[in-house]
Amino acid sequence: MSHRSPPELDLLPDGSYRPRRQPVAARIFAWAIVIAVVAGALAVAALALWFALILIPVMFVAAKLVPPLMKRVEGTGNDELYVLVVLALGFATAAVTQAVGLSLALGAFLAGLVVSESRTTHKMLDKLSPLRDAFVALFFVTIGALVDPRILISKPGLWGAIVLMTVLGKFAIWTLVVWLFRYPPRTAIMVGLGLTQIGEFSYVLVRVARDAHLVTEDIYHATLAASVITILLNGLLMKALPRTKTAAPAA
Repeated sequence: MSHRSPPELDLLPDGSYRPRRQPVAARIFAWAIVIAVVAGALAVAALALWFALILIPVMFVAAKLVPPLMKRVEGTGNDELYVLVVLALGFATAAVTQAVGLSLALGAFLAGLVVSESRTTHKMLDKLSPLRDAFVALFFVTIGALVDPRILISKPGLWGAIVLMTVLGKFAIWTLVVWLFRYPPRTAIMVGLGLTQIGEFSYVLVRVARDAHLVTEDIYHATLAASVITILLNGLLMKALPRTKTAAPAA
Protein backbone atom coordinates (compact mmCIF):
# COMPACT_ATOMS: atom_id res chain seq x y z
CA MET A 1 0.00 0.00 0.00
CA SER A 2 1.43 3.32 -1.05
CA HIS A 3 2.09 6.01 1.48
CA ARG A 4 0.86 9.50 0.72
CA SER A 5 2.47 12.45 2.41
CA PRO A 6 0.29 15.10 4.05
CA PRO A 7 -0.41 18.14 1.85
CA GLU A 8 2.01 20.32 3.80
CA LEU A 9 4.88 17.74 3.80
CA ASP A 10 7.11 16.14 1.17
CA LEU A 11 7.95 12.41 1.32
CA LEU A 12 11.70 11.71 1.11
CA PRO A 13 13.24 8.51 -0.41
CA ASP A 14 14.15 7.20 3.05
CA GLY A 15 10.50 7.36 4.14
CA SER A 16 10.81 10.51 6.25
CA TYR A 17 8.97 13.78 5.74
CA ARG A 18 10.10 17.35 5.46
CA PRO A 19 8.09 20.61 5.30
CA ARG A 20 7.01 21.40 1.78
CA ARG A 21 8.69 24.50 0.39
CA GLN A 22 6.55 27.21 -1.08
CA PRO A 23 7.22 28.27 -4.69
CA VAL A 24 9.80 31.00 -5.07
CA ALA A 25 7.27 33.43 -6.56
CA ALA A 26 4.89 32.93 -3.64
CA ARG A 27 7.66 33.54 -1.10
CA ILE A 28 8.81 36.68 -2.93
CA PHE A 29 5.23 37.96 -3.03
CA ALA A 30 4.74 37.29 0.69
CA TRP A 31 7.97 39.07 1.61
CA ALA A 32 7.03 41.98 -0.67
CA ILE A 33 3.74 42.37 1.21
CA VAL A 34 5.51 42.27 4.57
CA ILE A 35 8.09 44.83 3.46
CA ALA A 36 5.38 47.11 2.04
CA VAL A 37 3.37 46.99 5.27
CA VAL A 38 6.43 47.65 7.42
CA ALA A 39 7.59 50.48 5.16
CA GLY A 40 4.13 52.06 5.22
CA ALA A 41 3.97 51.86 9.00
CA LEU A 42 7.44 53.40 9.33
CA ALA A 43 6.52 56.19 6.89
CA VAL A 44 3.35 57.02 8.85
CA ALA A 45 5.27 56.95 12.13
CA ALA A 46 7.99 59.21 10.69
CA LEU A 47 5.40 61.65 9.37
CA ALA A 48 3.60 61.71 12.72
CA LEU A 49 6.90 62.30 14.51
CA TRP A 50 7.82 65.09 12.08
CA PHE A 51 4.52 66.87 12.64
CA ALA A 52 4.84 66.37 16.39
CA LEU A 53 8.27 68.01 16.35
CA ILE A 54 6.69 70.99 14.58
CA LEU A 55 3.43 71.21 16.51
CA ILE A 56 4.81 70.79 20.04
CA PRO A 57 7.03 73.93 19.90
CA VAL A 58 4.23 75.86 18.20
CA MET A 59 1.72 74.95 20.90
CA PHE A 60 4.27 75.76 23.62
CA VAL A 61 4.86 79.21 22.14
CA ALA A 62 1.10 79.72 21.75
CA ALA A 63 0.36 78.78 25.35
CA LYS A 64 3.33 80.25 27.24
CA LEU A 65 4.99 83.05 25.26
CA VAL A 66 2.42 84.74 23.06
CA PRO A 67 -0.28 85.61 25.67
CA PRO A 68 2.04 87.65 27.95
CA LEU A 69 3.64 89.28 24.90
CA MET A 70 0.29 90.35 23.47
CA LYS A 71 -0.87 91.55 26.89
CA ARG A 72 2.20 93.75 27.21
CA VAL A 73 1.79 95.10 23.68
CA GLU A 74 -1.86 95.86 24.38
CA GLY A 75 -0.82 97.72 27.54
CA THR A 76 1.11 100.22 25.46
CA GLY A 77 -2.13 101.45 23.90
CA ASN A 78 -0.47 101.69 20.50
CA ASP A 79 -2.75 100.10 17.90
CA GLU A 80 -0.14 100.28 15.14
CA LEU A 81 2.38 98.39 17.27
CA TYR A 82 -0.27 95.81 18.09
CA VAL A 83 -1.00 95.13 14.41
CA LEU A 84 2.70 94.99 13.56
CA VAL A 85 3.39 92.43 16.30
CA VAL A 86 0.54 90.20 15.16
CA LEU A 87 1.72 90.35 11.55
CA ALA A 88 5.30 89.68 12.63
CA LEU A 89 4.20 86.57 14.53
CA GLY A 90 2.29 85.34 11.51
CA PHE A 91 5.12 85.93 9.04
CA ALA A 92 7.71 84.44 11.41
CA THR A 93 5.71 81.24 11.94
CA ALA A 94 5.10 80.86 8.21
CA ALA A 95 8.80 81.44 7.47
CA VAL A 96 9.88 78.84 10.04
CA THR A 97 7.56 76.16 8.63
CA GLN A 98 8.77 76.85 5.11
CA ALA A 99 12.38 76.68 6.27
CA VAL A 100 11.85 73.16 7.65
CA GLY A 101 10.29 71.99 4.40
CA LEU A 102 6.58 72.43 5.10
CA SER A 103 4.07 74.55 3.24
CA LEU A 104 3.99 78.31 3.70
CA ALA A 105 0.20 78.13 3.87
CA LEU A 106 0.42 75.56 6.66
CA GLY A 107 2.71 77.96 8.52
CA ALA A 108 0.14 80.72 8.18
CA PHE A 109 -2.48 78.35 9.57
CA LEU A 110 -0.25 77.51 12.54
CA ALA A 111 0.34 81.24 13.05
CA GLY A 112 -3.39 81.63 13.51
CA LEU A 113 -3.29 78.95 16.18
CA VAL A 114 -0.43 80.77 17.90
CA VAL A 115 -2.12 84.16 18.14
CA SER A 116 -5.55 82.67 18.90
CA GLU A 117 -4.39 81.68 22.38
CA SER A 118 -4.13 85.33 23.39
CA ARG A 119 -6.93 86.85 25.45
CA THR A 120 -6.97 89.82 23.08
CA THR A 121 -8.32 87.76 20.19
CA HIS A 122 -11.43 89.92 19.74
CA LYS A 123 -9.37 93.08 19.52
CA MET A 124 -7.00 91.34 17.15
CA LEU A 125 -9.85 90.39 14.83
CA ASP A 126 -11.20 93.94 14.88
CA LYS A 127 -7.83 95.39 13.94
CA LEU A 128 -7.09 92.81 11.27
CA SER A 129 -10.54 92.72 9.66
CA PRO A 130 -9.62 95.24 6.91
CA LEU A 131 -6.45 93.28 6.11
CA ARG A 132 -8.39 90.02 6.17
CA ASP A 133 -10.99 91.33 3.73
CA ALA A 134 -8.31 92.65 1.40
CA PHE A 135 -6.36 89.38 1.44
CA VAL A 136 -9.54 87.32 0.98
CA ALA A 137 -10.41 89.35 -2.11
CA LEU A 138 -6.85 88.99 -3.42
CA PHE A 139 -6.93 85.28 -2.62
CA PHE A 140 -10.02 84.65 -4.72
CA VAL A 141 -8.68 86.81 -7.53
CA THR A 142 -5.55 84.63 -7.67
CA ILE A 143 -7.66 81.45 -7.56
CA GLY A 144 -9.67 82.70 -10.52
CA ALA A 145 -6.48 83.55 -12.38
CA LEU A 146 -5.12 80.04 -11.80
CA VAL A 147 -8.15 78.29 -13.30
CA ASP A 148 -7.40 76.91 -16.77
CA PRO A 149 -10.58 77.33 -18.87
CA ARG A 150 -9.48 74.50 -21.16
CA ILE A 151 -10.08 72.00 -18.36
CA LEU A 152 -13.80 72.80 -18.54
CA ILE A 153 -13.90 71.48 -22.10
CA SER A 154 -11.23 68.78 -22.03
CA LYS A 155 -12.16 67.14 -18.69
CA PRO A 156 -15.87 67.73 -18.01
CA GLY A 157 -16.28 64.34 -16.35
CA LEU A 158 -13.43 64.99 -13.92
CA TRP A 159 -14.50 68.38 -12.62
CA GLY A 160 -18.15 67.32 -12.81
CA ALA A 161 -17.44 64.37 -10.50
CA ILE A 162 -15.61 66.67 -8.06
CA VAL A 163 -18.54 69.09 -8.08
CA LEU A 164 -21.08 66.34 -7.48
CA MET A 165 -19.07 64.70 -4.69
CA THR A 166 -18.50 68.05 -3.01
CA VAL A 167 -22.04 69.37 -3.23
CA LEU A 168 -23.84 66.14 -2.42
CA GLY A 169 -21.30 65.01 0.18
CA LYS A 170 -21.17 68.29 2.09
CA PHE A 171 -24.94 68.69 1.87
CA ALA A 172 -25.50 65.21 3.33
CA ILE A 173 -22.86 65.59 6.07
CA TRP A 174 -23.89 69.07 7.25
CA THR A 175 -27.59 68.28 7.09
CA LEU A 176 -27.01 65.20 9.23
CA VAL A 177 -24.81 67.07 11.71
CA VAL A 178 -27.33 69.87 12.20
CA TRP A 179 -30.19 67.37 12.46
CA LEU A 180 -28.28 65.40 15.10
CA PHE A 181 -28.15 68.62 17.18
CA ARG A 182 -31.96 68.37 17.19
CA TYR A 183 -32.69 71.27 14.89
CA PRO A 184 -35.77 70.97 12.65
CA PRO A 185 -35.24 69.18 9.33
CA ARG A 186 -35.94 72.40 7.42
CA THR A 187 -33.16 74.22 9.26
CA ALA A 188 -30.79 71.28 8.73
CA ILE A 189 -31.49 71.29 4.99
CA MET A 190 -30.98 75.04 4.73
CA VAL A 191 -27.64 74.82 6.54
CA GLY A 192 -26.58 71.91 4.35
CA LEU A 193 -27.41 73.86 1.19
CA GLY A 194 -25.56 76.91 2.48
CA LEU A 195 -22.31 74.97 3.04
CA THR A 196 -21.98 73.13 -0.26
CA GLN A 197 -19.03 75.08 -1.66
CA ILE A 198 -15.43 73.90 -1.50
CA GLY A 199 -13.64 75.33 1.52
CA GLU A 200 -10.72 77.70 1.15
CA PHE A 201 -8.28 75.31 2.84
CA SER A 202 -8.84 72.79 0.04
CA TYR A 203 -6.83 75.06 -2.27
CA VAL A 204 -3.89 74.75 0.07
CA LEU A 205 -4.22 70.97 0.27
CA VAL A 206 -4.48 70.41 -3.48
CA ARG A 207 -1.54 72.75 -4.11
CA VAL A 208 0.61 70.86 -1.59
CA ALA A 209 -0.51 67.54 -3.09
CA ARG A 210 0.42 68.72 -6.58
CA ASP A 211 3.84 69.95 -5.47
CA ALA A 212 4.42 66.58 -3.80
CA HIS A 213 3.38 64.81 -7.05
CA LEU A 214 0.45 63.11 -5.31
CA VAL A 215 -2.07 64.43 -7.82
CA THR A 216 -1.73 65.25 -11.50
CA GLU A 217 -2.03 68.64 -13.14
CA ASP A 218 -5.46 67.66 -14.49
CA ILE A 219 -6.79 66.95 -11.00
CA TYR A 220 -5.27 70.19 -9.71
CA HIS A 221 -6.90 72.34 -12.41
CA ALA A 222 -10.15 70.37 -12.20
CA THR A 223 -10.29 71.02 -8.45
CA LEU A 224 -9.79 74.75 -9.01
CA ALA A 225 -12.49 74.79 -11.67
CA ALA A 226 -14.83 72.80 -9.44
CA SER A 227 -14.23 75.24 -6.60
CA VAL A 228 -15.32 78.17 -8.74
CA ILE A 229 -18.41 76.26 -9.89
CA THR A 230 -19.38 75.26 -6.34
CA ILE A 231 -19.01 78.89 -5.20
CA LEU A 232 -21.35 80.00 -8.00
CA LEU A 233 -23.81 77.20 -7.21
CA ASN A 234 -23.71 78.07 -3.53
CA GLY A 235 -24.55 81.70 -4.30
CA LEU A 236 -27.51 80.65 -6.42
CA LEU A 237 -28.72 78.23 -3.73
CA MET A 238 -28.42 80.88 -1.03
CA LYS A 239 -30.50 83.32 -3.10
CA ALA A 240 -33.09 80.63 -3.71
CA LEU A 241 -33.47 79.82 -0.01
CA PRO A 242 -36.53 81.38 1.62
CA ARG A 243 -35.86 84.07 4.20
CA THR A 244 -36.87 82.48 7.49
CA LYS A 245 -35.81 82.91 11.06
CA THR A 246 -33.39 80.36 12.46
CA ALA A 247 -35.17 77.87 14.67
CA ALA A 248 -33.80 76.97 18.06
CA PRO A 249 -32.85 73.37 18.81
CA ALA A 250 -35.62 71.20 20.15
CA ALA A 251 -35.68 70.68 23.90
